[in-house]
Amino acid sequence: MRISLKQLKTLPVLTESGANLGQVVDLELDVNNHSIAKYIVAAWPVILKREKLFIAPEQVVAIDAKKVLVKDGTIRVAAAKPVFAATSVKEAPAVNAEMRD
Repeated sequence: MRISLKQLKTLPVLTESGANLGQVVDLELDVNNHSIAKYIVAAWPVILKREKLFIAPEQVVAIDAKKVLVKDGTIRVAAAKPVFAATSVKEAPAVNAEMRD
């Protein structure tokens, strides 16, 4: 089966257990090997322009004319908000700074 981006962008994204993650709104291509790098999903309702979710192709179980089915282990995490713990951030040396032992 083949599906166009226009058709794909109308499909809901569901987990195997039936949880609704949102709707496909775009995808990102890996131009080196001409494959999908990630599916970009917006949570419902799409019109509110909420944060987008990124789903790796390895997480996709099946795609048909009615839905995109992903593994139950797929975590609903917005990708654009990195979280850093204060203890994990180390000060980087300045560019062209001398390194001391």
